[in-house]
Amino acid sequence: MANRINRAIELLAQDQAIYYVGAHTGHLLTIAQGVEDSRTWADYINVGMEHGAFDMTGLAEYLKGLIDGGPTRSGHRAPTVIVEAPVNGTDAANVRFNAWQFRQILGRGVHGILMCQAESADAVRTFVESCRYPHHSAGVDPALPSPLDRMRLSLEVTGLLRFFEPRLFSASDVRHGKPAPDLFLIAAERCQVQPADCIVVEDSAPGVAAAAAAGMTPIGFVGGSHAAGRLVSDLHAAGARTVIADMRALKSTIADLRGW
Repeated sequence: MANRINRAIELLAQDQAIYYVGAHTGHLLTIAQGVEDSRTWADYINVGMEHGAFDMTGLAEYLKGLIDGGPTRSGHRAPTVIVEAPVNGTDAANVRFNAWQFRQILGRGVHGILMCQAESADAVRTFVESCRYPHHSAGVDPALPSPLDRMRLSLEVTGLLRFFEPRLFSASDVRHGKPAPDLFLIAAERCQVQPADCIVVEDSAPGVAAAAAAGMTPIGFVGGSHAAGRLVSDLHAAGARTVIADMRALKSTIADLRGW
């Protein structure tokens, strides 16, 4: 019976050494390889993206294969996966400018990230800050803008703030982020709207799953530049009632779903 989310953390908590497998020059990232690697002897699997391809679609497929092949012999859902990020840790600015890579990697469901070229204490500190989820504030500079502050600034710069404020909500408002329904439920509660009357437009499978779990009507969106080939099927599988690729189709889509 597993006591922690992955084998590596479990062993480290017991002051045990951990051993890994996986090349530093890349990894075959397919569902089939994930299923095969789910039976690994190692405490964690290293996926080298510092000297290998930055393949987020492949990483998502690989993680799916690991889960399909699980559980592990230690009782965990899948083996621990740690990715070497292709980011130079020369200084804080360089790390912060490339923090989007950490979000992309963690968003695929891996357990950790390695920054191989850590050359300054400021770079390491910024790396830790960038990898923290909003509800995990340990090690984060309190002077940094909160997720809500960043959201407000983005909307202000684009001239959209007047359409949303004061109805702004972020993952920092809840303990459990997507695919848990907490964020959508608290937004509905504060807006004094029943969840069944809400329509959610989401561009990720966890977001669609969260909306469905909240009892809302999810619409998938695949018009973003990050949309991968499997995203349409992933959104449908997560519970999307329909999927659109152009926001200009949103009004008619809502009318069709509501029977207006």
